[in-house]
Amino acid sequence: MIKHYLKSLIELDYTKYPYIIIFIIVFLISRIPFLNLGFGNDPDAWRIANSAFDLNHYLIYHTSRFPGYPLPEYVNSLVINYGWLATNSLTMILTLISVLVFAKILKELEVENKGLIVITFAFLPIIWINSVITMDYMWAVTFIIISWYFVIKKRYLMAGLMMGLAIASRPTSAVLLIPFIYIILTKNEIKEGLYFLFASLAVGITLFSPLLFQYGIGFISFYTTVVDLNTVLGSFISSFGLLAVLILILLLIKSPKKAYYAIKTDNNMKFALFVVFLIIVLFIGSPYDTAYLLPTIPFALYFLSKIGSKRLFNILCIFLILNSFISVSLTFETSEIIGKGIVFSDADDRALLTTTLEKVINTNFNNSVILTGEYYPILRYMSKNSQKNPQIYGEESDPKQIYVSYWDHEKNIGYVYMVSAEDVIQWKNNGYTIYYMGQAAWKITQLNYKYDLRKYNTSNIFESINF
Repeated sequence: MIKHYLKSLIELDYTKYPYIIIFIIVFLISRIPFLNLGFGNDPDAWRIANSAFDLNHYLIYHTSRFPGYPLPEYVNSLVINYGWLATNSLTMILTLISVLVFAKILKELEVENKGLIVITFAFLPIIWINSVITMDYMWAVTFIIISWYFVIKKRYLMAGLMMGLAIASRPTSAVLLIPFIYIILTKNEIKEGLYFLFASLAVGITLFSPLLFQYGIGFISFYTTVVDLNTVLGSFISSFGLLAVLILILLLIKSPKKAYYAIKTDNNMKFALFVVFLIIVLFIGSPYDTAYLLPTIPFALYFLSKIGSKRLFNILCIFLILNSFISVSLTFETSEIIGKGIVFSDADDRALLTTTLEKVINTNFNNSVILTGEYYPILRYMSKNSQKNPQIYGEESDPKQIYVSYWDHEKNIGYVYMVSAEDVIQWKNNGYTIYYMGQAAWKITQLNYKYDLRKYNTSNIFESINF
């Protein structure tokens, strides 16, 4: 009896009434508590907020970071006056759409265990976390999934339009044009493949045109930094869970023959593997954030469900979901083997980040320069948003300078990303008090300018505030 009910639950079709209504309610209940905790832990989320704020208030468009993420920046500018509750809600709604469309895809492809796969996708920690912040990852994933659905339904023009929106959300999505055109060509539909390609490029180019007019072809550039591979591996295990990673390795080891046969005989499997491979290659080239792997997840879940033991795959799904609620550590860095799940740890970090930096903004640091490091976009947004009548000043009129500094002229406070020792000396000679934002500031200054802020009579701002 229990086995029968479990099997029914695993196979549940969440595209049917009333299950779709129940799922939507549970999804929203699981997300709403996390919407009012700032734009996110990632400084890039606050960069998007700054871009949206400036477009809304000053009618000046600058991208949050190169090479550009125009669609989320444009749309978020429409609701930015309602704060992070509104912008995070946009991401949540798009993520819900992606899950429901993914459920329809699994039904169309007649995938077994589709109910469990949908729940896994919806409540996977990395999906959950990125569904309630103002980042562009889930925007791109949503439009990629919708494009996949339209390809399955042979509506190639709509598929192209959706892929164009994905590219305008995250330009690295353009690499998926290759596998998408491949799957269309396997159906011997060359003309339709061209429709898909032209529609994708037309939408993408149109939405990127403001960047092209402002910066020319030079807007196609990427930020690079030094990456610690141990940190990348730790982040990967943290995002997916140690037990899930071990089960994934076991599943792959035990299924090479079945995988080979499935790939050989099924073009949809080739397509899914192609997508996963390309995204992993991109990630290896710039492994700055595990969230870069988000587009692989629906395709990987579909692929893995077809190649190995059902029991192992089901266990993998359960461990992936459990990582949202509990974490398992086998290191000596903590005394706790079982700890709080990554979703709730991330929420705690978001709450601490916003309350701490709001304290900085509300403390009287008049006639000061604050060296911010990675906190720069957060303080820049909070400072502008706290002013009764935010006005356009100096560098705000020059989009190329928005990554360097922001000056609150009401308080005569400068928020500066990083500076040379000569600038520090000049500001001190001009009567400014110099603060730095802990390790975030002095480490990045040390790395880029080869000097130690602490030796120039500067103060750690966190030691200057009574928390």
